[in-house]
Amino acid sequence: MSNINYLTQPEVVSMADKWFDIATVRHFWVQWRFEFFKKFVGHSALNKQQFFEVGCGHGLVINQIEKEFETVVDGGDLNDYALKKIEGNKGTIYCYNIYQKSEAFKNKYDGVILFDVIEHIDDDVDFLITSCFHVKPGGLVMINVPAYQTLFSKYDTAVGHKRRYTKDLLKAKMEAAGIEEIKLSYWGFSLVPLLLIRKLFLLFKDNNIASDGFKSPEGFVNSFFKGLMKLEIALFAHPITGTSLMAYGKKK
Repeated sequence: MSNINYLTQPEVVSMADKWFDIATVRHFWVQWRFEFFKKFVGHSALNKQQFFEVGCGHGLVINQIEKEFETVVDGGDLNDYALKKIEGNKGTIYCYNIYQKSEAFKNKYDGVILFDVIEHIDDDVDFLITSCFHVKPGGLVMINVPAYQTLFSKYDTAVGHKRRYTKDLLKAKMEAAGIEEIKLSYWGFSLVPLLLIRKLFLLFKDNNIASDGFKSPEGFVNSFFKGLMKLEIALFAHPITGTSLMAYGKKK
């Protein structure tokens, strides 16, 4: 368990604790997101930097980046249950409400990571503005969100999603937050049928929705989706559609 620096008292957040029990680095979706991230943002932008992950949860992204790059990632979250699960990290872990805007963090980091976070926030533009407080001018703002409201299902509600995004919507939110040189891309094109099936399947369920909607398939099935991931990433640098949307830009 990582040592946690408590700058803020833990709070209840819009994210089901159950997700942190079932989401691991072995899960094909977690690996897919990271492999696309590396190709989309680029090695030079990710190596030898100091990043801050807002809404770091139980540290999946932190562990992935620090394992592969000469980079330190500090993490902040308010979910004490998730934070206590972080292990093997090099950076500092904070229980921290970013709206506190601690002066020690002002313009501190080379970039901020917001992976599957802003869809949980009512005022996502204000949240982006507040996150950028922690980044140097010109620093990277890296975002991943679920795509397309038509894919919104009971799973989204169970894990605390307020919305899903299109390119136009996310770009408008980022521009309103003072982020420039924005690049966006969908990913997970091959997963669209799977999410449509999940949406229909969960219509008939009232319990265990978060776990049934995301639980890691074992053996052959997980390997199959990893193979699909490698094929899609190799063939499509920027898929025309997908189940997720990734973006990055620079703080003005």
